[in-house]
Amino acid sequence: MPKIIRREYRLIAKYSTGYPIWLADLDREERYIVFASGHHTFKKVDTSRHGIYFFDTNGTLIWKYLTEAQV
Repeated sequence: MPKIIRREYRLIAKYSTGYPIWLADLDREERYIVFASGHHTFKKVDTSRHGIYFFDTNGTLIWKYLTEAQV
């Protein structure tokens, strides 16, 4: 019988960009996470929110790069 692996997840931070997450990835050591937000159906882009966000895995925003187009 195969072993069942149970995973637990917990929310460590919340950060509103106003757009859905398109892509996210962790570094190899799982210390940092980067994600891109955007939405192809919005006619006018809010450049104060649209872009690439870089966090540590404690949920601290390290930097963000705002873009005028979806990533």
